[in-house]
Amino acid sequence: MPSKCSWNRLQSSSTQLAQRSALFPADARSRTPAGDFIADRNLVKALPWFGTVRTKMSDPAYAGFFIPFATAALPNGTVPGANVPSCDTHYNPARCSHLYHDQVQTPQYPDGRGWLDGSCRAPCDCGAVPCGEYVFDHRNGSALTTWILDEYFGGSSGLGNPNIDGFMIDDQWLPQHGRNGSIPGGPSEMDRDAVRDMGLSQDDVRDIFEAWQSNMAAVIDLVSTRGGWTFSQLQAGQSTIPTSEAACAAQFQAACTPEGTASGQSGVSLYSLSDNHTNTAKVNNLAVFLLTRGPYAYIGHGWEGLCTADYSIPEEFAMDHGTPLNNCSETAPGSGIFTREWTKATVTVSCPTLSGSIRMKTP
Repeated sequence: MPSKCSWNRLQSSSTQLAQRSALFPADARSRTPAGDFIADRNLVKALPWFGTVRTKMSDPAYAGFFIPFATAALPNGTVPGANVPSCDTHYNPARCSHLYHDQVQTPQYPDGRGWLDGSCRAPCDCGAVPCGEYVFDHRNGSALTTWILDEYFGGSSGLGNPNIDGFMIDDQWLPQHGRNGSIPGGPSEMDRDAVRDMGLSQDDVRDIFEAWQSNMAAVIDLVSTRGGWTFSQLQAGQSTIPTSEAACAAQFQAACTPEGTASGQSGVSLYSLSDNHTNTAKVNNLAVFLLTRGPYAYIGHGWEGLCTADYSIPEEFAMDHGTPLNNCSETAPGSGIFTREWTKATVTVSCPTLSGSIRMKTP
């Protein structure tokens, strides 16, 4: 699904992103009919670049879905003593919200660490609320749970769309020490003073943690019942060639045995492309994937957080390599060269040269 990077490129408009989001799944399916497509969701952060979230966030009747700032806002919308701004002053009048939000991992105007989070070309537009990362209050009970299941995950932009097969569910609620130093615990990857600005005690943090776990379990049950899957169910595959000949040989000698990864994988594996965005590195990743993958596996770009990254795919990824004829093996003991035959290609990884190759067979 279109991300905050797409939103940034689309002139920072929530309306434009909503239009593209509605068309993207069907367009992707038309290009790759046999592919599986997952949508991004967050059960910790309430992100207003999702239309379903923004609609609820903009309606005072649903304020209980979200955690507010601990201190009441002044008449001008600012929150005294908060460590993050409550208003976007690039608008006149300023767009303010009493609901807690910070700008971590959020596109900014005019400069929001464009290499990482994106810089808006115009004041960032999230409708009636300032753009930022808000926080779901899972203590809300059945009303929030029902909305999460029926609309956020099960609605027309989720499993209700025949072109969506599952979800990447991001972030965690931490019961004790937060990842960014937030004490006590709280939402991952948010401002280090988030818990304090929300006025949460250790008991509050633990109550939200337990409620978040309950809602997460309900979501996983929904997705499984409706034939979908989540990113967290995938096993991590090793797609890179180690940087030394000895480490390379050890990795593939372990994989290329009758009991190795290519024959022994019982689940679904995900191989991520290298963060070295050259075509040579990506083809090497593909060679490792074809050499060692089991019966069920995917390869593609993982989360890298870079709005300027090169997400193009070399032509080798579109070629039909057929099906594997055997497990991978070393060409000779100690050679450091590993090969695997497919019906339409021969795949090789050479540890002496730290490179991979895919040779298509003549029909």
